[in-house]
Amino acid sequence: MTNRKRSLLNLASASFGQLMMIAIGFLLPRLFITSFGSEVNGLLSSANQILVYLAIFEAGVGGVTLQALYGPVARQDWGKINGILSATNTYYKKTSLLYGLTLVAVSALYPLVVAIDQPHATVSLIIFLVGLPQVVSFYIQAKFVLLLKADGKNYILTLLSTLISVLAGLAKVFLILQGMDVLPVIIAQCVIQLLQAWYIDRYMKKHYPQISLDAKPDYEAISQKNYMLVHQLGALVYHNTDVLLLSVVSGLKVVSVYSIYKLVMSQLGNLLFNIQNSVDFILGQTYQTDRAKYIRRFDQFESWFSALAFSVYGVIFFALYSFVRLYTSGVEDVVYADRLLVLMFVSIELLSAMRQPMQQTINYAGHFKNTLPQTLIETGLKLVISLIGVAIWGIYGVLAGTIISQLYRVNDVIFYANTKLLRRGVQRTYSIHAINFLVFIIAQLLFSAIFPDITTWKDFVTVGILAGCISLPLFLAAQTLAWPDNRASFRYYLKNSRQLFQKVFKKQGK
Repeated sequence: MTNRKRSLLNLASASFGQLMMIAIGFLLPRLFITSFGSEVNGLLSSANQILVYLAIFEAGVGGVTLQALYGPVARQDWGKINGILSATNTYYKKTSLLYGLTLVAVSALYPLVVAIDQPHATVSLIIFLVGLPQVVSFYIQAKFVLLLKADGKNYILTLLSTLISVLAGLAKVFLILQGMDVLPVIIAQCVIQLLQAWYIDRYMKKHYPQISLDAKPDYEAISQKNYMLVHQLGALVYHNTDVLLLSVVSGLKVVSVYSIYKLVMSQLGNLLFNIQNSVDFILGQTYQTDRAKYIRRFDQFESWFSALAFSVYGVIFFALYSFVRLYTSGVEDVVYADRLLVLMFVSIELLSAMRQPMQQTINYAGHFKNTLPQTLIETGLKLVISLIGVAIWGIYGVLAGTIISQLYRVNDVIFYANTKLLRRGVQRTYSIHAINFLVFIIAQLLFSAIFPDITTWKDFVTVGILAGCISLPLFLAAQTLAWPDNRASFRYYLKNSRQLFQKVFKKQGK
C-alpha cells in the first residue's frame, strides 16, 4: 500500500472515529450529570486527569521510540527495528509494574484528600478500574502501537479504538438507563477496554512475523528518553494541572464546569490531531530521508493546518456559549454557561494549534535535549501563575496560567524550528497566523450579522453547519491566495480532478 493511500485511510478512519467519539463524548457527560450529579461527573474527570499524570512512568520512551523508528521503517531495516522494539519492551514492562503499584496507592489515598459524598471504597475502586486498562496496555500493546504509527497504520488503531469506545459507550448508556449505580457502569467500561490489548497482540503476530522482541536491545536508539520525559512532564502540567488544582481548591462542581468546556475542546483538538496524525508518518520519514522535500511538504501543511484550526475554532467561538447553555439546561447545582470561559478556552486551543506543526518538526529532528530549558520555563510559568491564580480567581486563574505559558512557548517553538532546523526566518509562520487571525475577526463579524440568536438545538445545528460552510472555504481561500506554492498545488489538484471526471464520463458514455 502506498503512503498516499495509507494517509487517506488514516484520515478517513480518523474522521469517522472522531465523529463517533463526539457523539458518545457529548451524550455520556450529560447522562452522568443528570443521573449522578455534577459531583460524580467531576470525580470521573478528576480521576482521569490524575491517571494521565501516572502515565509519566512511561519515562519518555514512546516519543523517542517513535522518532527512532521512522528511519528504519522507511528503509525496512528489521534488524534495527527489532533492536529498538526490544529495548522499548524492556522499559514498558517496568512501566507497567510501577504504574500498577502507584495506581493502587492513589486509589487508596484519593478519597482521603478530596471531599465527596460517596463511600470511600466506591471512589477507590472507580479510580482503580479507570486506570487498570492502561496497566495492561503498557505491558502488552504499547510498543506495537508505536510501530504501527511509524508504519503509517494509524487507521488500524483508530478503527479499533472507535469500536472499543462505541461498545463501552453503549454499555454505559444501557446501564445508566437501567438505573444502575456508577460502579457497575465503570466495571463494564474497564472490561471492554481490556479487549483492545488482546486484539493488537493477535494482529501483530499475524501481520508482522518479522518482529522479534528477543533481539539485542538497542538502548542507544532511545537514549534521549530522559530528555523526552521532561518534555512529557511539561505537557502533563499544561494539560492536566488545571483539574488537579480545581479539585483541591475549588471543588468538584467547578471541575465539572471545566470538564464540559474541556470536553468540547478535546474532541475538536483530537479531530485536528487525527488530521495531522494521518500524514505524520510521511512527514517523519521524509524528514529523515529528504530534508528539502520535507520543507516543501511542511510549508503547505502548516498553512492549511492553521487555516483548518482557525476555521474550526472560529465556529466554536461563536456557538460554544449557546451549546453549553443548552447542554446543561435543567442543571441547577452550578452555573455552566460563561462567555469569558469561552474566550479563554478557545484562546488556549488556538495557541496550541499554532504551535503544533513546528513542534512536530522538533520531534522529527529528535531535539529533545536541545529544547529542554524552554520546556522547563513553560512548565514553571504554568505552575506559578496557576497556583497564584486559582487562589484568587479560581477557574479563570488556572486558565490564565495556561494562556501566558502558551504565549511564551508558541513563540519559542516557532523561532527554534524555523531558525535551527529549517534554516530560515520566521516570517512565513507568523504571516500564516496573522492572515488567519484577520480572517477570524471577519468571520465573527459575518456570523453576528447573518445568524440569529441560538435558542434551540435545531438553531444550534443549523447555525453550526452554515457557519462551517462559510468558515472553512474562507480560511482555505485566504491561505491559498497568500502563498504561491499553495496556489500551484491547488491548480495541480484541480487539473487532476478535472482529468479524473473526464475519464469517468468517457467510460459512462461508452
